[in-house]
Amino acid sequence: MQCTSFDEAERFLASLPYEPRFRGPARLQYVRQVLSDLGSPQEAAPVIHIAGTSGKGSTAYYASNLLSTSGYTVGLMVSPHVSCVAERSQINSQLLPEAEYCRYLEAFAGRLKELDVELTYIEFLTVFSYWLFAEVGVDYMVIEVGIGGRLDTTNVVARTDKVAVITDIGFDHTELLGDTLAAIAREKAGIIAKNGLVLMHPQAAEVMEAVHEIASHQEAGVYEVDDMIETKVSLPSYQVRNSSLALAAVNRRLLIDGRPVVAAEAINQALQCVIPGRFERITIQGIPALLDAAHNPQKIQAFTEAYRQIYREKPCIVVAAFGENKSTSFVGSLEALRSISGYLVATEFTVEGKQHASIDRHILSEAASGLGFDVVASRQDPHGALDQAVAWAAAHDAVVVVTGSFYLISMIRDGR
Repeated sequence: MQCTSFDEAERFLASLPYEPRFRGPARLQYVRQVLSDLGSPQEAAPVIHIAGTSGKGSTAYYASNLLSTSGYTVGLMVSPHVSCVAERSQINSQLLPEAEYCRYLEAFAGRLKELDVELTYIEFLTVFSYWLFAEVGVDYMVIEVGIGGRLDTTNVVARTDKVAVITDIGFDHTELLGDTLAAIAREKAGIIAKNGLVLMHPQAAEVMEAVHEIASHQEAGVYEVDDMIETKVSLPSYQVRNSSLALAAVNRRLLIDGRPVVAAEAINQALQCVIPGRFERITIQGIPALLDAAHNPQKIQAFTEAYRQIYREKPCIVVAAFGENKSTSFVGSLEALRSISGYLVATEFTVEGKQHASIDRHILSEAASGLGFDVVASRQDPHGALDQAVAWAAAHDAVVVVTGSFYLISMIRDGR
């Protein structure tokens, strides 16, 4: 392959198959074998591995920033990306320069060709990230799970000193992970290493019992994090929770490695980071707007609580779209949004080259109306939907909230 730009990288990656040839443990074994053929780059540096329903992306960003502001070089793997595929494989929470990223991608694709190996989109990006971090020579790897944990393609690290983190557990991807909190928690806890440890905030009894069950089987320790972070940085309440868990995990990681914990000045610096698509504040035509990729009731509830914390009673209008895979949960998300707004613009999104589609905007409008929303407009084009929301907000001194899907946020953020 030849790659000279992020756009070319996106096109190449979009050409890869999306459906795996292997499923379950066989898929993990295949990914491990490919990594072994590449020299086992996933074992090249100490790892913080983060699973959970809500907050795992933010927790990963905070952990990466806490380590990098402490002077370490950090490989950060997150998914999905918001604006650019290079977000998935960052160094010190920053994209590699375009030309450098392309050089690494070309070299990696060449190695796979030499090995006569074929990978799906997700497998490729996972293995590439581990390989890239080893090539760069990072001091630490911070790895966000894609979906679940036990069978996720990131769950290939054999090091017993891996620090596992489980963020808040709720109902999402139930078709894959199970329809009870206990079942979902067991899948997430599948990242706990033998003789390792896991950190988490205290959660519902059935979640804690499930995690302790898996940890006991793995002869691993469970550390419950009660203390909330103290910082000069003003954060939404749910990000205080996420950053507190990140700090506890990073400090535990550093102590294992015989290094000092994160200093107060490094904490304040690390928490000033802007996390794409998470309570991201921007201005559109002079109107304040919030971009938040919350896409299930638990995430939306956390967002609405943060909105009230920061904006109090200021009115807002919501631009929303939800993926088809949220057909059983999107009404719960709308119910949560109703607590901060009575006005909504329904829209849709498309994802080129991927098997993702949104709930029909007419279905979304009907559900919103049934909950008491005034559906100001229903537009297929997200940018047309945004324009109508901005016009309404300008007339009512209101905030525009865009939420419901990473894909919607990506299209709005990048003007696509």
